Amino acid sequence: MMELYHNKSHKKAMKIAETLLSRHPNHGETLSVKALLMLCLEPTREDEIVEVAKRGLRNGINSYLCWYSLGVVYRHIKRYKDAVKCFVMAFKLDPHNDRLLREICCLEIELNDYSGFRKYASVQLKLKSKEYREWVIFAFSQHLCGNLAISCEILEEADKLFMGSYRVDDLELSESIMYRAMLYEHLGEFNKCTELLTTKSYQLKDKVTYLELLAKCYYFGNHPTEAHETYKKLIQMCPGNVRFVLLYFLTHPNVKIRALFHFSHCYTKPLRGSIYQEKLLTDAQIFTESEKLITESEKLTEGKKLTDAQKLTHGENPIEGKNLSESEKLNPISDDTPDETCVYMLSDEIFDLDGEYSSGGWMLESKLHHSFDRYVRRMNMCNNVTYRNSHTFPQFMYKVVKNLDLRSLPTPDKILSVDELIKVINCYLDPTPLANCVPYCKYRKFLKRDSYPLVFQLRQLSQYEELLLLEQLDAMNLKDRFVFAMLEFLFSSDEIFHARAEKYIKQSIRDGKVNILKSFTHALTFKKAYILLYLTHNLCKPVDTVNGEERISHNYQKVLVTLLLAQLYDYLGAYSTALQVVNEGFRITNTSPDLLCLRGKINRHLGDLRSSCEDYCVAGDLDRSDRQTSAKCAKAILRTNEFSLAQKKWKSFLTEDVCHRNDKDTPPEIPSFKFLLLQATLLYQLHQHYILDTIFKGNHKDSDVPVTPDNRMTQFDSVTAGDSVTETPCDRWLKESFGVYKNVLERHMEIYVNQLDFHNYCLNRLSYRVYYNFLKLRNQHCNQGYFIKALKGLIRTALELFHSTTTTGDDDNNNCVVYCVNKMRMVLCQRVFDAGLYHLFYELAEMRGMSVLFKLQCIMRCYYSARCDKYNPHLTQLIHHFLSHNTKFTHFEATLVNKMLRICSPNNFTRANHTVEITVENTVECSVVEDYVNNVLEYVLSERYEYKGVMALVFMGYNYREKSFLELLFLNANSLYEGINFRDFLKVKKLLSKAIYTCNNLNNQLFLKLQLEQLITLFPNQLLYPQSNL
Repeated sequence: MMELYHNKSHKKAMKIAETLLSRHPNHGETLSVKALLMLCLEPTREDEIVEVAKRGLRNGINSYLCWYSLGVVYRHIKRYKDAVKCFVMAFKLDPHNDRLLREICCLEIELNDYSGFRKYASVQLKLKSKEYREWVIFAFSQHLCGNLAISCEILEEADKLFMGSYRVDDLELSESIMYRAMLYEHLGEFNKCTELLTTKSYQLKDKVTYLELLAKCYYFGNHPTEAHETYKKLIQMCPGNVRFVLLYFLTHPNVKIRALFHFSHCYTKPLRGSIYQEKLLTDAQIFTESEKLITESEKLTEGKKLTDAQKLTHGENPIEGKNLSESEKLNPISDDTPDETCVYMLSDEIFDLDGEYSSGGWMLESKLHHSFDRYVRRMNMCNNVTYRNSHTFPQFMYKVVKNLDLRSLPTPDKILSVDELIKVINCYLDPTPLANCVPYCKYRKFLKRDSYPLVFQLRQLSQYEELLLLEQLDAMNLKDRFVFAMLEFLFSSDEIFHARAEKYIKQSIRDGKVNILKSFTHALTFKKAYILLYLTHNLCKPVDTVNGEERISHNYQKVLVTLLLAQLYDYLGAYSTALQVVNEGFRITNTSPDLLCLRGKINRHLGDLRSSCEDYCVAGDLDRSDRQTSAKCAKAILRTNEFSLAQKKWKSFLTEDVCHRNDKDTPPEIPSFKFLLLQATLLYQLHQHYILDTIFKGNHKDSDVPVTPDNRMTQFDSVTAGDSVTETPCDRWLKESFGVYKNVLERHMEIYVNQLDFHNYCLNRLSYRVYYNFLKLRNQHCNQGYFIKALKGLIRTALELFHSTTTTGDDDNNNCVVYCVNKMRMVLCQRVFDAGLYHLFYELAEMRGMSVLFKLQCIMRCYYSARCDKYNPHLTQLIHHFLSHNTKFTHFEATLVNKMLRICSPNNFTRANHTVEITVENTVECSVVEDYVNNVLEYVLSERYEYKGVMALVFMGYNYREKSFLELLFLNANSLYEGINFRDFLKVKKLLSKAIYTCNNLNNQLFLKLQLEQLITLFPNQLLYPQSNL
């Protein structure tokens, strides 16, 4: 029977098992084997299979096979803890079964119980101490438990024991050496790492990674000359890697060149990262710790003040307080700050061998410590005017360029010479000199999880420095033309930039390159963009041709110049001019997919989604082989709310599911989180538009009662013909949106959980350097951008479903909320940093009636996720709501609230000694709410007048303040909306719609409606209440 089971002849084995059980119905091992056979033949009968396996165990409790069979059943139904217990009992009965030990180790890794993995890895090492592989596995288990030094000692001892007789594959041996070198690097033992790599170089197969790690260790080990020579070799091997070129300059022997570049050494990755932490401390526990508060009278030298965020200890503040010495905590400008001679600060990604910073869409804890953000915060703490009120690098960039406008300059065709061009642009940029260093991002803002650039330019190069860098760059003879051009345009400016850009553009046009602008975008400041406009206008002059072949060639070159010119206008926010330029290009040819895609993009920026969809559809039909164009076409169709057509278009260029290739009724899956999230977002927007339309139809002039979520049932009665249980289109869209978000989350979880086979595969190999990085990401899988976006949308729709009065099943709505609570618990066990997510967690906690301590935890995590920005819109709303709606505190809770206010509230607010005082009746005499709102109002109007801060104040006061409060907020609405792009327009529209939908004050509701109508005038192609075709 067992032989048939191993040969997968399950039906024959089942017949034998039934025959044996007919004679011996209580034979334990036969019952256990029957359970295994049922698991293979009928896996859906889980309860019956478990019962048979348990019955077999009861009748054969001393049998290894019975314990093992029950463990296999538990493993199949994903009850891993029970499976581990069964396998441990089986191992006690068969203590020499190394295969069983390996399965236990895989389960312990899946459960994140690394101490258990270490325990059984040591047992396995005792059983097979003559195997080099087992020594490495035990060292890896120590590494996962945070014992890096012990792990290194184990590998050193193993190397002495097995010198010359490792008995593993050459590639695996190479990976094990690289893993040992990685441990030395994480420990900061750079000299040991260098020695290991040099002595074992002949055994290493991955030469690029070997040289990259060797050069890094040379640099941090104070051997810049050796590092420079190593990077020179890497550039020859990988000419397309711009990081190696920048590091070549950072380690250059010429002191003048090396002084122009800077890399921050202040922050290093913690030795005990989040992968080692079995349990996170809650903020409530942090508050209870004894902490010496620095009084307000304490002054720091030179007017520098210690912020509340920096007063926290190692575990309290994940942003400022970790891995800094005491002197660095007291002095916001440490010795590691670039000096005045430095021009380029290099990103942390420059030395990122593990791929943390370059992993797209990940918001890992290491990104909170990014050197650019730390530098901006330090300058802000020193009251530097340029960096004032900037807490992140993107905030600083936008602040520098937000007042720059192409309409303030003469059109490039009116400028006669390059000298005049440089004079005009320099005169315009004199008030903002840093605009010459910061890429123009007024209309292309940094998204939350976009990767930072590799270089942060702190000041403008002098002419001597510029020539010095360009001379060195030319002498390098880089093979990759794109990398050379990218650095060439980064180091040049004014006349030199014009000359080099003209040469590059002309050569690119002759070569037929379509996307020329891509070579400039990394360093495309406002000045350089204006110079390119002038240059491109001069290239648009008509060319007289005689020969027909030359006419075709010149027409194609005209199309390329037109593309570049339109892209520049689109980049600078002159969308109408860009559209005119593209339309002129269609006079040359009307069948260019590139022109059609660009016009579709410009129409989307103008808000004309219907025209954008038409252009993308024509481009997709012209070039059906281009998957990128087809994907853009599907998303453009989706934006017009044509969901079924968009899905059909998306599936048309995907490979069908192999399991259902011949089943025409079964549609293939859509393997794109981005597409699904866009679909769910648009479904939710349709729900909002439907509600908003209903509210405005119910707002008559003679009505004194606003239409709110509480009384909008009367509006839906007319739609449902008096049947209150009939599902409306509004509810259907909301449920579909919830289902799509849930689908994305479940599919995301499939990638990172239940990976037992993968763990087994990785343990049998020695590529633990890559496997460790995978486990590090797996233990923080909630940090992925798609996961956070889907979870935020899921909670948003669940809250709407819960409050909806027209849904047909209350149990379904409760189940949605419970599902969200379970996901919230999972996220809180990881180090996730997203202020908007914790805002939604707070709303969920408020709805479920959770404790005050949990709400405080949400506020503190929101504060840290906002990079300690005390005026963050999410944070201000949470503090206001918390103080307004929590009217009873115990003395212990009041103490925590006061500490929270001292940390998260602005300094000028806390100086007034606002405290939450408890009366004899345990009620709160709270006089801080109005003062807090007024403080935020004053700051937003005077320092940071942006739509996010304004809308936060709207939600804080639209139900309790008079209409004059909103009038004050929108007094300068024109400046508030000036330069707004279509993406931000949709966000403001969504926030205004939500405010109108939830407002309880009729006058304020009507005022917000007028603001929404004024906003719509910015994009006339957008309808106020778009009708869906569904």
